Amino acid sequence: MTKIREIFTNLITIYLFFWCIITAFAPYIGYELFMPFTFLELENTSFNYVRLLVLKSATLTTMALFIINFWRHRRPLSAIAPVVVICYSLVFFELLSVVTLQQFTEYQANIYLIIFFITAGGLLHFKNIKNSESIFSR
Repeated sequence: MTKIREIFTNLITIYLFFWCIITAFAPYIGYELFMPFTFLELENTSFNYVRLLVLKSATLTTMALFIINFWRHRRPLSAIAPVVVICYSLVFFELLSVVTLQQFTEYQANIYLIIFFITAGGLLHFKNIKNSESIFSR
């Protein structure tokens, strides 16, 4: 029974990984993807809705990264690691929105948010490294 559970778990994580990646990048080519696989064309949407799309993309990319770590059988990351990854993901997708989403929506990237998340991600990244060294040095 354990082998069947392991196969089922791997199939679910493979599905989630591809769904997360496709859903994260779909808005940047003009579509939105809903589970299980329903594509809708992204119309000229409001600023607030596009902000949610950027957040959704960053969150799904973070989830996909941790699925990859699960597949690699790495040690559990510290509790701050997901926050670091989402900070960097938010910066990436905010910058990506400048060259994609701003072309067909009224969305404008916020430079202050980009600076904030770069700073927060950098500070938390170094905190995570420090915590990892103290945890694994014992």
